[in-house]
Amino acid sequence: MRTYLLKLRRILLSILVPELYWPKSVNINGAEIAIRNEPFSFGTKWILKKKNYEGAEINLVSKILKGGESILEMGTSIGVLTRVMSKLVGEKGKIITIECNEDLYNSCLRWSKQNTNVQLIRGYGFPIFSAPTDLTIEGYSDDLGSLGSRVDFSLQGSDTANNEYIYDIETIEKRFNFAPSVLVVDVEGSEEIILNQNFTLPNYIKYIIIELHSGMYLHKLESQNSIIQAIKNAGFELIEKIADSYLFERR
Repeated sequence: MRTYLLKLRRILLSILVPELYWPKSVNINGAEIAIRNEPFSFGTKWILKKKNYEGAEINLVSKILKGGESILEMGTSIGVLTRVMSKLVGEKGKIITIECNEDLYNSCLRWSKQNTNVQLIRGYGFPIFSAPTDLTIEGYSDDLGSLGSRVDFSLQGSDTANNEYIYDIETIEKRFNFAPSVLVVDVEGSEEIILNQNFTLPNYIKYIIIELHSGMYLHKLESQNSIIQAIKNAGFELIEKIADSYLFERR
């Protein structure tokens, strides 16, 4: 019922608010982001117009990124943060970004082709080095509007499981010969998988920026605190927190 009402609200707002109301684009930290005629919800366009989209993450990446940096981003969404990071790392930098939602992926294909330092992948990103063999994607819900999707996964395995689109850090490393120095994570709750194994990351990852979603976890704040502690135990120090986004640096 909630999903139905949200979709109905989006349809009504799209009818009542003409596209000419929105600016063609806005400049967010040097990245030009189109708004008018884009397949975004009213709320997303409003946030973009106010230049408040992903403000916490943009603030944090701006503190650490420099030209030539290599980044693995899990959770592209509409790609605002991706494009900001693309500007920050420049032509000598490299970003691999992963998005599971097919509509968002197809939308991002248009601008990603113009950002030569960005490689967009369709798949399910999990911020662990090696995903367990019984990791199974049960599906995902898109009731987050045009911002992203929540992935439903289990560790019980399935005879019919298709793990072709599951990307952990080891898979990225081997398949793309890519060793990122920065890991950026916004996977709408899938980061809870960190608690299901002995969490470690390769030494080439120097920084982690991760948004935590305690409301999506089984044990809410307890799980969130356990994720933070697991990252610290893996050799990282919490440098800064803005809202629900955290910046860790390798000790």
